[in-house]
Amino acid sequence: MVNRFYEITKSEVKQIEAELLNMDRKMEILERDFRVHIKVHEQKVQNLEYEHKEAKRQVHDTGENDLQKERDMHSEQLLQMNKEKLDLKRDIRETQLENEGQVKMLIQGFAKRLQNLRDTFEQNHQQLQAQYEEQVEQLKIDLELRRKVEIHEIEERKNQHINELHFNHQEAFDEIKAYYNDITHDNLQLIKSLKDEINEMKEKEKTNKKKMDLLRQENRDLTQPLEDKLAEQRDLEEELKTYTKDKMALKNLKAHYKRLEEQISEAKQEYRACEDKYRKMEKERDDLYKRFKKAVQEIQRKAELGKNMVLEKKLEELAQQFEEKQAQLSEVLGNAKLDPSIVANVTKKLEQVLGAKNRQIKDLQYQVHQATKQYNDTIRVYESKLQGLGVEPEEIGFEVMGDFTFYAYMEPSYSATMMASYVEVDPSSTRLADGQVVPTDGGRFQDAGQVYFNHDTVLDLNRSYSFKLADVYCVAPIWNQKCREPCGADFWAVGKNCCSENGNVFQCGDAGSKRAKSGLRLMESADLPFYRLAVIQAVGKHKMVSQHPIFFHWLEDPVAELHGWQRKGFRLFAIAMTSAFTLSGAALATALHAMHIAI
Repeated sequence: MVNRFYEITKSEVKQIEAELLNMDRKMEILERDFRVHIKVHEQKVQNLEYEHKEAKRQVHDTGENDLQKERDMHSEQLLQMNKEKLDLKRDIRETQLENEGQVKMLIQGFAKRLQNLRDTFEQNHQQLQAQYEEQVEQLKIDLELRRKVEIHEIEERKNQHINELHFNHQEAFDEIKAYYNDITHDNLQLIKSLKDEINEMKEKEKTNKKKMDLLRQENRDLTQPLEDKLAEQRDLEEELKTYTKDKMALKNLKAHYKRLEEQISEAKQEYRACEDKYRKMEKERDDLYKRFKKAVQEIQRKAELGKNMVLEKKLEELAQQFEEKQAQLSEVLGNAKLDPSIVANVTKKLEQVLGAKNRQIKDLQYQVHQATKQYNDTIRVYESKLQGLGVEPEEIGFEVMGDFTFYAYMEPSYSATMMASYVEVDPSSTRLADGQVVPTDGGRFQDAGQVYFNHDTVLDLNRSYSFKLADVYCVAPIWNQKCREPCGADFWAVGKNCCSENGNVFQCGDAGSKRAKSGLRLMESADLPFYRLAVIQAVGKHKMVSQHPIFFHWLEDPVAELHGWQRKGFRLFAIAMTSAFTLSGAALATALHAMHIAI
């Protein structure tokens, strides 16, 4: 009976695996069809744009003819209008005299409000400028103090070594001098008093020569420590060269301060525009808050779905993006002034296609929910049966593989998909509205999940670097090979254990492919500090500027990589289910066998 149950369970698992594979194929086919429909729609939009241009040309020709006629009529009406103008001027003078008091009051009120706004803006500007100047001065003081302390410590160590060497040499010299004085005095005494003992003195002279050789040997032995001390002194002087790095850091801070000044000037220009946008933002904020409340209520209601809640959030975001794109399309079609019947026909076809896709997506989501529910129900049944037979659920470990699958593959793919996507990004420089070229700031792309760079973007393998701590953390700057100064380095390709320890050979991701022009955001937060350390070392060595570094996997197709992660997750999910069923069947058979023996 157990074997029969095991065979049935195994066949069900194989059937579920086949269904999951079919679902993957269906999702890929749907995605491909959706891209084809988008291309067809783009072609239709291009045809509509061409028809719009042709109609615009005809309208322009007709307008030229009508304009010539109007000019003739205008010359006839001009004389009469001049007469009416004189009459109107008289009326205007009378009206101005009547409204002169009100105009003065309005001008005075507007001047007061404008002066108050200018005073407030100037005060805020002075506070920001004082704050940044204070921070820069404090940083200068700290760096200067640190430099002086380090130089003072090095000089103290150097003076201490020199004093010790002088003291040791002076002691040795005094000992040798005293020794030679004693020998000379003894020899004179012996020569004067013991002329008959010349032979004995010769023997003593031989012994003295041996002692002299020993002293010379000791002197030679002392020269080596002296050379070691001098080498140590040279090493300390080499360490003083790190002062240039501190100087470079100060230069980077000055550059950052200059950019802040530029940002302040841009903020002044954007101030008036922000005043107009403020009221619109308040209205949008209220609308977003209401939608946020609704989303929170829906999330609380759907919290029981567990891990599938991520898919529902993604679906809501896609629906919101669809509404925005639809509004943009309506605005473009309205500005183009196309035939309403053509627009209605195209819109109807698009709605039919999107409705079919949405129904297929809902069917697939229902199948995923159904498979998940079946798996959870099966697990609960087995756990209850095993508890009745005396086997603890912790010993089986059903949830370990599921947690690993979710956090290793499914969660990173969902998170990267939910983040923003950017196209035609220049990683090195950006041209502002006033024509000024500045380094590309990575802070503007903190929400990026997928980034597609422009055609001139490559990996700078000559400035790659690595940081080793058990594993080797590899980084290489992503830059535009046609960039001219100033160029930023806020985009970095990363990988683990895929480069040499000195970072010269970088082989992470698709670094060897010339078609790779895109990046997938790094989702492993535990590795971020080590990649930042590698970037700091690379910036210090190659003298680059990287204010807000963000990290990516360098790939040809990020979408294919995300699908690969999801397929691995589904495959491991199927393997976990099979293993759970197998282990539970074996445990059940063992328990039944033990019960049979006990009976």
